[in-house]
Amino acid sequence: HPNIAPYGETFKCKDGKLILLAVGSDSQFAELCNILDISDVAEDHRFKHNPARVENRLSLAEKLRPAIAQRASEELSDQFVTAGVPAGIVRSIDQVLSDPSVGHLLVKDEVGHRVTQVPFVIE
Repeated sequence: HPNIAPYGETFKCKDGKLILLAVGSDSQFAELCNILDISDVAEDHRFKHNPARVENRLSLAEKLRPAIAQRASEELSDQFVTAGVPAGIVRSIDQVLSDPSVGHLLVKDEVGHRVTQVPFVIE
């Protein structure tokens, strides 16, 4: 998102999985930094308020990357959920379809397909 930071960026965790951040407010950012044990970053004038974070997006990512890389994705995800920090682990299609918390919401059906000749006619 061009007007919010960190928003939409992914970061690699200790276990190699990616986590996506969608931090939309200054209070969420402060919680993020608290969880990552980088509270000094939350107080840095370049990052304290969203407009400054947007302007300094690349520098912010450089501060977040090593802190996130030290933590496992599930641990971070659980802490973010508890603190109300919008974030999520990036999952493959198979992981999403096999997740019991969302699997019942999705309809997955395998259908055979017929090979058509080219050109084909639509009636």
